[in-house]
Amino acid sequence: MVAVNGLHYCSFVYRFPLLDIDYIEIIGDIILKRIVFDSADKYPHSLRGNNSKLSQKICQIRMEPQSHIITECVNKLTPFIGLLEKPLNSGSEIEISGTVRLLPYVFSINLQQGSNVYPHPIINLHVSIRFNQLAHAGNHVVLCNAWNNDQGWGTEEFAPSECPFVPGSDFVFKVLCRDSDFVAWVNDRPLFTFKHRFDFKRIDTIYVQGEMFIKHVKVFL
Repeated sequence: MVAVNGLHYCSFVYRFPLLDIDYIEIIGDIILKRIVFDSADKYPHSLRGNNSKLSQKICQIRMEPQSHIITECVNKLTPFIGLLEKPLNSGSEIEISGTVRLLPYVFSINLQQGSNVYPHPIINLHVSIRFNQLAHAGNHVVLCNAWNNDQGWGTEEFAPSECPFVPGSDFVFKVLCRDSDFVAWVNDRPLFTFKHRFDFKRIDTIYVQGEMFIKHVKVFL
């Protein structure tokens, strides 16, 4: 796995044994400052810092003392990581406003436990918006799933209503956390209901990636 400026960039499957590696070659127009060899039990190593590119994609979401609205994150790039100061409760609502890119393939929204790529975080709710799916007659689809360490990905659930996300258009996605399930809307129209598979009170991270632009992220407790 490769990280750039503290954020995961890509993965590459081994083609040869790691034990065969015995040197590093760096070529091109760069000024090499240092090379560090280290071991890590988490990846990426750190998601906090003063790096300007990092701050465009990571937001520490804190509670405002005089209201039940958590400080919003505005105009962020994807992949976006929202770190919750307090966990979600029954009645908590998340609002994500954004714009779908003109030629999208997929974007996704996760409510998860932890912000690392490795070890794999427990994902209480994974919402994947997929465009031009051949298996669905070329239609756009919305599917939901969850991930844990014991079973990996569970059974996919497709949203029963027509996909409301349109390339090049604005949207407001809202998800309400209830005692037994998540309920989601897009542009004030019902989208899906997804029953909890794991303890939702452990959710501490909002993760958004894919072909969309984020205008704001708000959390209401």
